[in-house]
Amino acid sequence: MKDRIVYPQLWLDEKFAGCSIPTKLLFMYLITNLQLGLSKYLHITDRQILFDTGLTPAQLTAGKKELIELKWIFFTENWVYHNHKCAYTDYSGQERVMNAKEREVASVPTKIREYFNKLTRDIEEVANPLQTSQDRVTNPAETKNQELETKGVVKGGKVDIGEFLQSPPDEILEKFSKKFKATRDQVKKKAEDMYWWWRGLSVARRKGYSDPEAILRNALKKDFGERSHESSLLRATVIQDVQQTPEEKLKADEARKKLQEKLQEMHVIKSMDGRR
Repeated sequence: MKDRIVYPQLWLDEKFAGCSIPTKLLFMYLITNLQLGLSKYLHITDRQILFDTGLTPAQLTAGKKELIELKWIFFTENWVYHNHKCAYTDYSGQERVMNAKEREVASVPTKIREYFNKLTRDIEEVANPLQTSQDRVTNPAETKNQELETKGVVKGGKVDIGEFLQSPPDEILEKFSKKFKATRDQVKKKAEDMYWWWRGLSVARRKGYSDPEAILRNALKKDFGERSHESSLLRATVIQDVQQTPEEKLKADEARKKLQEKLQEMHVIKSMDGRR
């Protein structure tokens, strides 16, 4: 389920204002119902629409006709296509969001996509009155939604903890593998462990957690501990060896040797202090 952004300017559209009340209800339902995905395509049966909205079959038929005449929404064989900008129905975001969207579109039968493409080929997407292209770019609600998506969030306005822990972003894996004494695979495995821990919590207890990054950070700190500054430097020099020239590798070896001697010296001093 996705939270939805609906632009209130749609009520200023004279054509929409002239629609019947059942048609307005049908439109609002189609841009906010639970089965919406990431794309403009929606698969939903008439029976489901009638059950959820309380419309009669005659009102549904008339509503579809009005929305088609407005060129806002098209229908065929229990499929719906959104051809408007009255709501955020066409998601964009980081790579995994776009991959999920592509899979969703690919699941739509070819004949359905071809049917809607034929209808909309020469029709511009219906925009909201008083909403320019600049308004869409700077719209604060949409901007916030897109920023959340780039962080792996799929619910507008709320962090999806389960999604984050199941598939931690690469930058988090890299960040925490440097901060804690854990490899990327270990960080990922701990995230998976914390996902199942979180799933086992009651709904009431889950409300006490809103930051999945903090959940993972605290678990790694407890189980692995933080890297010291020196060990982080040593780890960095080891990683750099992979792409170094022979000359660079020689210098890195010398630097690493000095660092190791320093660490050993620190260990000896610490041991002597312990004897005292």
